Amino acid sequence: FMDGLRSGYHYDATKEIPNWNMPGFDDSSWNNALIADTPKGEAKLCEAEPIKAIQELKPVSITHYDELYYAFKPNPIYNAYIKENCPDLEECKVNDVYVYDFGVNSAGICKVKIKGEKGQKIRLKHGEMMIEGKFNMNSIYFQRPGSRLDEYEYKQTDEYILKGGEEEIFVPKFTYHGFRYVMVEGLTKEQATNDTVTYIVMNSDLKPRGNFKCSDDIINKLYEMSVCSDLANFYYFPTDCPHRE
Repeated sequence: FMDGLRSGYHYDATKEIPNWNMPGFDDSSWNNALIADTPKGEAKLCEAEPIKAIQELKPVSITHYDELYYAFKPNPIYNAYIKENCPDLEECKVNDVYVYDFGVNSAGICKVKIKGEKGQKIRLKHGEMMIEGKFNMNSIYFQRPGSRLDEYEYKQTDEYILKGGEEEIFVPKFTYHGFRYVMVEGLTKEQATNDTVTYIVMNSDLKPRGNFKCSDDIINKLYEMSVCSDLANFYYFPTDCPHRE
């Protein structure tokens, strides 16, 4: 199990303990809870609007790739930095993947609904662009000196390991992503359907106080895109991403 607000959420359902939270469960082998200090400061009611699921989108297309590159070749402004600090940085490639295109760049998480074998691992990488046939992640990785390729595997990446048997539903917690495209590893051809991976668009529950429309469709579209970007960047407070726009 792992979670990071921007990195992603990993969950292994094979390690679930049935009925651990039900009356009568034998927890005699568990350690007792540790006593911790009471949080300092004065408790106050959070007055920020709650983060809500606004809509659930199905993909507009699903494309299979025998092999697909996902680029970490950086923006030109970082070239000198990368050359000095990350000499091993290259393009990465995966085989036998499906790319789900949801048709809109927003923010949220994916819901996975799947039936499969115990131990089957599903990995979802979230990105904003497909450029020259590559799943481009240039805008969303987090750089640090000495980074190697294997450390980039956990950028906007959710993983789920199936317990097997019945249909399972996986919805990541404690994280969110900015994306339009999702690169999904681990699916069989039969599993790669419109219902398997859906996009839960989320943002703070801000209420509109006005609207805009004119006779120019281009300006109307720019207005719609601006609203979409504002909402995607509002999770309790305004941010300068989602991860990174």
